[in-house]
Amino acid sequence: MHVKTLTLQAKMPFSKLALRSRQLQGIKRLFADWVCIAFAIYAHSQPASQNISPDLDEIIKLSQAHINDEVIVNYTKSSGKTYTMTPDDLLYLNSHGVSHTVVLALLHSASQGSTKTPSTNASSIPHVITNSPVATTPSEATNTSYQSAAVHTTADVQKVKRASAPDKHSLFLYVFVLTGSLLLVIPAIIWVSKKTAVVYNRKLGDQSTKHVIELDSKLTSAIRKWSNSIFHPMVPTNLIAKSVITQVDQERAKLLRSQFLYAERKGKLIEVPYDGREFKSQITDRDTETLWLHGREDLSLAPAGFPEIPLKPLKRLRIATGNKYWCPTCNGEGKVPCPRCKERKEKGIYNSSCSCDNGRQRCHRCNGFRELQRVIEVRTQYNVETSGKYDYKGPIPDKRLAKSSGKVIFEKTLNYPTDEVVELLEGGLRQGEFLKRQENASVFFHALFEKTINNYNGDIKLYHLLVDDAFKAIFNLCRKNQVLKHEILPIRLRFKIEDAPVQRVSYTYKGKPYFLWVYGMDRRIYTETHPFTFTMRLAIELFIVSSVVLFCIFSL
Repeated sequence: MHVKTLTLQAKMPFSKLALRSRQLQGIKRLFADWVCIAFAIYAHSQPASQNISPDLDEIIKLSQAHINDEVIVNYTKSSGKTYTMTPDDLLYLNSHGVSHTVVLALLHSASQGSTKTPSTNASSIPHVITNSPVATTPSEATNTSYQSAAVHTTADVQKVKRASAPDKHSLFLYVFVLTGSLLLVIPAIIWVSKKTAVVYNRKLGDQSTKHVIELDSKLTSAIRKWSNSIFHPMVPTNLIAKSVITQVDQERAKLLRSQFLYAERKGKLIEVPYDGREFKSQITDRDTETLWLHGREDLSLAPAGFPEIPLKPLKRLRIATGNKYWCPTCNGEGKVPCPRCKERKEKGIYNSSCSCDNGRQRCHRCNGFRELQRVIEVRTQYNVETSGKYDYKGPIPDKRLAKSSGKVIFEKTLNYPTDEVVELLEGGLRQGEFLKRQENASVFFHALFEKTINNYNGDIKLYHLLVDDAFKAIFNLCRKNQVLKHEILPIRLRFKIEDAPVQRVSYTYKGKPYFLWVYGMDRRIYTETHPFTFTMRLAIELFIVSSVVLFCIFSL
């Protein structure tokens, strides 16, 4: 690790500045095109404006001034004006908030105006032959014209309602394009603007001196991978290249772990049909029994080492208890009355067929064998218990250190003698003898560490405390054994100490100081606080999330 003083005297040629400017103009032009497309789609979904007559323009102004509909209707009647409208006029009025009541009054006035007879000679009026009935009185004529206007008014209003219904697809496309333009184009404009500003400052002769510390390539790669991860979208991309490294401090962490592999068996008493065959495993004397006396081949299936993933249970084992008895359901006959035939007889149905044997069927409890027997069904499972202590004074939490690794400086494994432990479990765990053996093994591990490790630069008390806690936990687990119900068999125990590297990196980003820690052989990153900025990763994630949300909303 060494420090270099680099003097940045960048003399950027004007051609590169012009290239940055062209890139910025191109992105701005692309953004303008996106916005124009979005507003064009939105405008396409709206009714187009047109040259409206002055009379209808007055009605629109009255409606937008929030004048009561009844007042507007009375005004149209008292003004004596005739409002002639086309379907486009109806759409325009509806888009400007004119109520359907006012539109109906305008249509009614137009129909009345069309029924007035002009003061001309009768000879100048053309004769029109129609199939409609002729009104004989003025009241009938007025009624007929009002009905005709009502028919046209209802049809036009329905057309207005259909035309004014919102287009979901156009609105969704409009929102989609506008969201995409905001989330994708704006960050690009900001990025190019920053680059252009840097080039411009260098062109003006901005000179600065920075003290840069060269980092190890693996350390740089770890920080770059963390800052570019999709799980940290607000961390600046390529943070290490945009920051000034001021100091790197070496720290150490001791990872002390104990791992205990044990086999667990749970027995459940069940009844099964007795077909005359005997099980290989049978209980003879309960006082000298244990589940581990049967199915000893399962012990050869113990996993090697201490797997971290959950282990699947082994094939279930059945142990005969010697308890056999006649089936109480069928009274040892193997058959029971057919409930289907019995129900039909109660209803008086005698001519229907049934798959049973003359009104009797096989007993479902003994499966037709007439006898039952009680057996113990055993489920075998291998488990690993891990506990640890961490000799570290820094801010990295123990939960994070537990997932890391380091260089192994001490490791010792104890394999329990299976035959001797099974003998201790016969008829129930003999706790006194088992505890004595555990204490002897604990003394062995305490002395082994003192002999193996020289010049240990950590807290040695943590190791001795780890050993004591591990053996105490094993004893507490095994003393809960219940004969033929729940039994624990110790398999293997390991103590391991790892020396994990920890590096504290001090850096500044835009003049503000920050810290991060790189720890473990796999170079994990921990930080209490870090720079926040709007990145392209965040824009893409927001775009995807917003698209999914909008799709779900508009698809309902």
